[in-house]
Formats: sequence, structure tokens, C-alpha cells
Amino acid sequence: MKVALTGASGYVGGFVARRLLAEGTQVRALARAGSYRAPDLAVQWLVGEFGDAEAARRLIADADALVHCAYDHVPGRYRGGEGEHRQRFWRTNLLGSLVLMDQARQAGVRRVVLLSSRAVYGRRTVPAAAVDESVRPLPDTYYGALKLALEAHVGALAEVDGLCAASLRPTGVYGVGAPVARSKWFDLAVALAEGGAPPP
Repeated sequence: MKVALTGASGYVGGFVARRLLAEGTQVRALARAGSYRAPDLAVQWLVGEFGDAEAARRLIADADALVHCAYDHVPGRYRGGEGEHRQRFWRTNLLGSLVLMDQARQAGVRRVVLLSSRAVYGRRTVPAAAVDESVRPLPDTYYGALKLALEAHVGALAEVDGLCAASLRPTGVYGVGAPVARSKWFDLAVALAEGGAPPP
């Protein structure tokens, strides 16, 4: 099986790439020029910009499935990741994703997985244990609104085009990255290990 993967040079996508490779899946991944590409990953890297139709076409070519983890944002910020450039944020992430998924549909890819987020629910007062698929999404950030819009498109791919499509809403992703210095909160862990005070 061959999977076209976006976001493999990022934190979550790196975990996905490693898992797919461990299961014997061939992985082709899109990465921006100059972005981090783990040298130990046996991934076929394609250099291109997220949102570019030609890059999407090359990524998707002869793939069996698309796993879409890419998210262009201000470094270190998911919620609030649009920063000062809201139009660029929407153009890159929303339109770029739609171009990617349409290229997949045109190429005959039958399986699509979108990495969404718990952010589609917003900051609710209900306990986390009470939030499941029966709770109505009500995003209160642009990140959550973006993910919910993409989920709607993935749902349409399933209903209109008959693709096997799914959106995943993780609450949080953490773990030891490779190399270890790319792990989330690595700098905080080092500071605490060296006797620093935890942040407020």
C-alpha cells in the first residue's frame, strides 16, 4: 500500500509516518523547501508548497490513500496559529486542503483521513469525558473553525463521491520526537531538569 502524507516534517505527521512505515506501508510525503526532513525516515520526500496543485498531483500520483496532517501556522501555536495574517492562513490551509483533496479524488484515491482536532468543540464547560461525537461542534477559534470546515468537506467526499473518508479529532498529541530535541515541550523539560522554575 502507498500512502500520500502531508505534514510528515511536522510533529504529528512525523509520528504518523513512523507508524505507517513500521506497518510496511510505502510513504510519499510533501515538504516545503528547507523544512525539516527526518533523515532516518524511509519516506519518498517531494519538495513543494502546500496548496500548489502540481505539488498535490505529484504527491497523490498512484497513491492508495491520503493522510492529511499538514497545518501551516505560526510556530508553536495551533489555536491562534493564524497570527497577524488571517487571509494567508485561510488561503493556505483551507484552499490548499481543498486542492489536495480534489487532486486525490481526481486521481482515483479511495481513502482519505483528515487529522482534525478537539478544537472543533471550542472551550466548553462540560467535562472532557462528556465530549464525544454526539456533542455539537461549536468552534471558538479560527483553528477550530478551519478544522470543522475541512471535516465538512471530507464528509462530502464520502457522501457525494463515495470515498472511504474519516476525520480524527485528537484531544492532544504528545510523545518523544525524533530527534528528541524536536519533542513537544523539550525546552521546558530541559529547563526543569536544570533546576528552573515551572512557568505560571
